[in-house]
Amino acid sequence: MRAPLSLLVCSIALAPGCLGGGGSLEGPTTLGDGGRTVWQISDGLCGGGLFGSDCDLSVHVATDAAPLVMVRGHGGTSLDHATLMGGTGVTITHFTTTSDDQGTLLEANVQSTSPGIADVIVLDASGHEVDRAHITFVTATAIVCGDVTHATHQFSFPGLTNGPIAIVEMPADGGASVTTTTLGCRVSDASGSPLLSVDAIGWTLAPGATGTVSITSDDAFGSTPAQGATARLVTSGTGSATVVASLGTISQSIPVSFR
Repeated sequence: MRAPLSLLVCSIALAPGCLGGGGSLEGPTTLGDGGRTVWQISDGLCGGGLFGSDCDLSVHVATDAAPLVMVRGHGGTSLDHATLMGGTGVTITHFTTTSDDQGTLLEANVQSTSPGIADVIVLDASGHEVDRAHITFVTATAIVCGDVTHATHQFSFPGLTNGPIAIVEMPADGGASVTTTTLGCRVSDASGSPLLSVDAIGWTLAPGATGTVSITSDDAFGSTPAQGATARLVTSGTGSATVVASLGTISQSIPVSFR
């Protein structure tokens, strides 16, 4: 899990619930219902790269996605020994706490398999509610996938190259080199608005691939099977493949050729 720094300047007019950092989280944040906590999504896709990867809870999230949510106390509220609990249909995973000179930071991945407004609740050591906030999960109805190597890494993927991908390797001295291409998907709801889809998309190679080709998650571990909003396609030599990206009942096939 990560908590990337952000240099975004928060505008209340553009980001409802935004507190301009809340005194302890950098970038846009959302105030909890009781005003005792500030909340933020920090998963690397909310904004444009390193200095724009955090957002407040006004962003809509695809069902099955699992964004990293960060929570700090606000207005003198201590979150020592606090925990997070999900409302109906909400799953909380990878919960951690850390302490620094700003107090206690709660972090967890929050997921819902059903559309709707999901409650996430902060409980103190005695199990009493400290505060709560809400994440809107929406069913994805469209998916557009392609090469995002040169696109802006946020959930709308400006600059995404849609359609077939042709990879031409630059041979290394003495033999063929390995080429890595970053793939990603823009996921949208019924109105056409993009949805945060981190950890929700499954990537596979369709049967019939030829040559040396593989696909892994675009994270530090390159996990298999590949899962997430982005993935790494690794090719070597000459061949072809079809990459299939799926989220729920929607999917897209991406023809790939390489030499």
